[in-house]
Order: sequence, then structure tokens, then C-alpha cells
Amino acid sequence: MNSRDPKSRPRAIRMKPVAAAVATAVGSIPAVVLAQDAPTTMLEEIVVTATRRAESVQDIPINISAFSGGQLEQQRIYNLRQFARYVPGLTVVDQGPRAASPIIIRGLHVDDLTAAEAPFNSGGDTVATYFGEVPVYIDLDLVDIDRVEVLRGPQGTLFGANSLGGAVRFLPKKPDTEAFSVEAHGRFYSIDDADDLSYQADLMVNAPFADNWAFRGVVSYRDQAGWIDQPFLIPQSDVGFVNPEDPASFAPQEDTNDWQRTTFRGSLLWDITENGSAQLTYNYQKDEIGGRQVNHTDHCTAVVNGTLPNPPVAGSGAPLFPAGCSPSDFETVNANRVLEANERENQIIELDIIWDFGFAELTSATGFTSFEETGQRDQTDLLLNFEYTYGTYPAFTAFTSEVEETDRITQEFRLVSQTDGIVDWIGGFFYRDEDFSQTSREFTPGYIGGPTSFLGITGPVDSSGNPIFVEYLQFPDDEFKEWAIFGEIGSNFTTDRFN
Repeated sequence: MNSRDPKSRPRAIRMKPVAAAVATAVGSIPAVVLAQDAPTTMLEEIVVTATRRAESVQDIPINISAFSGGQLEQQRIYNLRQFARYVPGLTVVDQGPRAASPIIIRGLHVDDLTAAEAPFNSGGDTVATYFGEVPVYIDLDLVDIDRVEVLRGPQGTLFGANSLGGAVRFLPKKPDTEAFSVEAHGRFYSIDDADDLSYQADLMVNAPFADNWAFRGVVSYRDQAGWIDQPFLIPQSDVGFVNPEDPASFAPQEDTNDWQRTTFRGSLLWDITENGSAQLTYNYQKDEIGGRQVNHTDHCTAVVNGTLPNPPVAGSGAPLFPAGCSPSDFETVNANRVLEANERENQIIELDIIWDFGFAELTSATGFTSFEETGQRDQTDLLLNFEYTYGTYPAFTAFTSEVEETDRITQEFRLVSQTDGIVDWIGGFFYRDEDFSQTSREFTPGYIGGPTSFLGITGPVDSSGNPIFVEYLQFPDDEFKEWAIFGEIGSNFTTDRFN
């Protein structure tokens, strides 16, 4: 359920011109420098594998958009939200790092675009997302990426469920067995209304060894400053929340939606023979988010009319709510009472084995993905909308604490023909086993659960004898399995085949 004001909207990041000038690479250290001829003007050829064959993007008879790693760097595209601005028909709704950002292709989407009440590890239900050969949603920073492919749907045959609108594939760079190299990048940028600078730093190392082995590692860290202020936060003590009816009890905070991301990726490549190779990849990503990226402009009217108390001034001492304020004064104000911090971890382990039999190429793609999320969310407005006895409690505040974990194993075998004939074909088998578990606890401090609660109901206490104020518990535990056999036959009726 969604308790958010439908007029609330997430605040977009606006980069200042000065920040754009300094948001550039600070270092690139190639280990080997090759002699270069005089520069020539030529178009870069992008080879994609969207059809499960390596082909030039100009030769594929399907609607596809692709950006190479070089183009991503040149255009300073660091994430999918920025990438979507360059792809016709692709929309990514930026709801901040705490909430999932729906991915929409050709306008196909089954849910509304209001920010989700609870964060979830999904980009929607109509666009399949892949990291390498593994189907998984991850809000990935585009660091050391070979290319990004966007296929407009439907793509159910080769990419399965959730691909009615299409598919988005992130293809990281593979280890290079030819040369050792090191690259370092950094950028600084500022965001309107944020008090601090934001920055990101990346380091990549490629190391070949033993002729047919190579390792590629990437480390990245991002620290993005927040710009959303929360003047109505209620501090939490050992025995619950203080009375929000008293303006002096507010504990306002500024820039609560700060965000830190740590990424590590390591890939080990083994060229077994001229016809076969194996690659093992591990990707780890941890996000720490201070609060929800949402604003409430309607509260300006309430402040002017005197229906909301004017809380203490936070930070610099300048009034947060000037007399006669306009909605623009609340573009960076979140009126929730509880800080909605969140922490999540994504882990991907992928093993790809490719073998060329001449007439066809066999691919085995094994993936293990793990998602863990811990956080809390403000439930005050949601429960008040139920119109039970909550509204009669003058100091009512509620929040939910959640722990979620999803583990998934996928296996795909795919055989793709390679003969240059009139007919080509693809056949394969896919299997997925997914386990989901969650613990959700809803707290109503002072309303229910303590010996002096508003309802007079005594509930559980902690080890110190303090009431826990638990009002609702939920422990969903689901297991999902699926398998599929897929195939495709194509005919190449072109003029040159009849000459």
C-alpha cells in the first residue's frame, strides 16, 4: 500500500555548470603505450550479442540501441537513468537510490509510477534486466562496462519472463590476456540545495598471466550528498518517541537523503583452448541511504495557515519556513516524522563456459545472486488513513522495520548455429530457483504495547523492561521455481545468397 501524498514528487538532481566542468576523469594510466598513426575520422563499430550471436549493431534486423564503453565515458553517462535520455522509447523514473526506479520501454508498464512504500529489488514487470548472462535487477553504476544494449520488446523467446517491453543488458568488460593495464578515474559534482560536494572514484586493474589466464578487477566508491530536509522528525528515546504535539520536541535534520555506494568486481578468464573459454565473475555492491528522496510542497500552505507547528531551525539557523512561503520553499522538504534509512547489498556470481564446435557454439551460463536489505519506513500517514482509533491518539507516530533477503540460482544452456546458410537456429534450456524471505515489524510508540499505552494494552518488552510497541508482524517466505525450453529458427532470404 502507498501512503504517500499523490501530489508529492521526487526531486531531480540538477548539476551546476561548474560541477559539470570538474566532473571529469582525473587519471588514466595505461601500462602500454602504442604508436599511433595520424588521426582519421571513422565511425565506431559496436558488436552486440542481442540475438545470441556476435553481430554488428548495424546488421541486426531488430530494434536495438547500444552504447559502447567509450561512448558512455565520452557522454559522461554513469548510470541507467542518464543512459535513458539518449535512447528513444526508454524511460527510467528516478525515485532516488532508496526506491527502485521503474524501467519502461514503449510505454508498457503495469504499475503506477508513485514511489513504492517499501523498497524492492526490481525495475518493474515488463523489462528484463541482465548483468552479463545472468537475469537480475541491479541499479548498476556504469563503471568498466563494455557496452549497454537495449532491445525493444517483446523479447520472450530469448530473454524469457518480464520482457514484454524489452530487455536491458549490462555487459562488463572482460579480462584481456594480451596486456597489463591500470586506469583510475574520479569526478566531483555539486547538487542544488546540498551543503556538501559529491564525488566518485574508480580504479581498474587488468593483469594477464600464464599466457591464457587473465584477471580484471574494479573498485568504485560513490558519496552523494543529500539535499532533502526533514524538519518534522521525532527523536526516538529508549522508551519510544517523544510527544510530537510539542514543537520543542522536533529534531530536524538537513540533507537526509545522502547516499554511499561501494562496488567491487573481479573477473577471472581462462582460455582453455582456441575453441573454448571459461570466465568466473563476482560483483559486490553495497548501498547505504540516509533517507527517502521525496518532498511535500502542500505543507507550505499548512504552515502559513498555522495548522502545523513551526519546528526549531536546523543547521545554519536560517528559517526553514519563512512567513508567506511559497511551494518552491518546500521543494526540498520531506514532512515525514521518521527517518527512512536503508541499507542493501547485491552479490552476483557468474560462471560462463563457451565452446565452439564449428557448426554451433555452446554456452553454459550459471548465476547465483543474493539481495539483502535492512531499513525502516514511516507508516504514520498510512495507518491514519485506515480511520480506526489511531486518529484519536494525539501523539500518534508509526514506523516499520524490515529485513529482506532474496537468493536466486539460474542456469542456462544455449546452442547457437554458426553455419553461413539460408537457415540458422537457436535452442536452449533455462532454469531458475528463487527463495524470498522477509521480516516486517510495525511499531506504534505510546499507542499500543506499553503499560501506559493509549489503548491500555500491555505488550512485549525488551531485555531492559522497556515496551517494544509492536503493533503488526509479518513473516512472508516464498519459494519459486521455473524452467523453460526455448528455440528459434530463422531464414536468411537475401539477394547475395541467390547470386
